[in-house]
Amino acid sequence: MLASKVFQSVILAVAAMAMLGSSTEAAPSNAKCIQCFAPPTCPPCDVGYKCEITPATCNDCGSGKCVKETEEKCIQCFAPPMCPPCDAGYECKITPATCNDCGSGECVKSASLKTKETKAAKCIKCFAPPMCPPCDAGYECKITPATCDDCGSGECVKSASLKTKDAKFIQCFAPPMCPPCDAGYKCEITPATCNDCGSGKCIKA
Repeated sequence: MLASKVFQSVILAVAAMAMLGSSTEAAPSNAKCIQCFAPPTCPPCDVGYKCEITPATCNDCGSGKCVKETEEKCIQCFAPPMCPPCDAGYECKITPATCNDCGSGECVKSASLKTKETKAAKCIKCFAPPMCPPCDAGYECKITPATCDDCGSGECVKSASLKTKDAKFIQCFAPPMCPPCDAGYKCEITPATCNDCGSGKCIKA
């Protein structure tokens, strides 16, 4: 009986020690953050100063302070950027001033002039307009105009009047005639042409 009581006392003591150990190990997980009654703020800042906030953490309520603003220093320009007088076909192009540069103005080719020059640059260069050599009698000068890819040419060709004179007719040995026509019929002649000797036929009167 006595031995049993002693054994129970030992068991209870070991259990108590185990519980004490586990509660000691768990204590850090229940660590509490400090209590802050307001978020960090700055006092009123003077001109040229700005508010800088250090955020609150578990161990600190944070803070606010006025710090000097960073000023960007720009170069001093005594006049806005301008162009010199521009020639015909040119226009003024302004590069605006920045903090580190006073800008500039220059004359650049206008869009219309660039277009003309681009077109001209693509064409071949001709040193004279197309011309004909001296033409013989009955011939006339025919000019092929210049293009962007060709300087054109001139040649002597037969004149229209000479072509008409030189036209070849078929040879006819007699004028067109009708055969003897019966009573009630009459002769109808189809005249001769350059390509046909004509004909005659009897048709009803």
